[in-house]
Amino acid sequence: MPPVEHSVAFGRAQVAQPRRKKDDDEDVEDLRFTFERTSAKDGQDATPYWQQGNESFDRTLPTAERNALKQHPKVLQELERFWTVYRKDASGRISKQEYLNAHSKFAQVLIPDISVEDALQSGEEDWIEDAEGSETMSKQQLFRCLFELADLYTTRIDGDAYALWLSRLFKRVTV
Repeated sequence: MPPVEHSVAFGRAQVAQPRRKKDDDEDVEDLRFTFERTSAKDGQDATPYWQQGNESFDRTLPTAERNALKQHPKVLQELERFWTVYRKDASGRISKQEYLNAHSKFAQVLIPDISVEDALQSGEEDWIEDAEGSETMSKQQLFRCLFELADLYTTRIDGDAYALWLSRLFKRVTV
């Protein structure tokens, strides 16, 4: 296994590789996402997960059921965890730079082979949409963009699944 690289996210050390649960170690949490646990060897699509999109997907999934998960207690709890680690200005809002710092960490975790330039460009583009033209971001806006990430990467419409995904992302970028 290659050496583990460390960096800082939200003021805490980050481990580049997710911990994997060993058969004999019940105390170690498996922080891999669903798409990281399967491979082309398992009969899965070899295309990177983030490139497997289907434009008709949003039109066919139960939107009301997905939107209801925004109020699921466990999902809200995980979203609150993220909110607590962001640095905020005097008015309790997140700066663009703080957003971009976190966005970069998310990109590194979710798209491991992304270039620094692509991550920066993606962050700038996402800021425009996520901050809705504002110079800073509110708690509600942050919750919405994090929920959208969970919605994109979670394979089931289930509050527990969304909360677990958010928890794994949080731990991957802050621990």
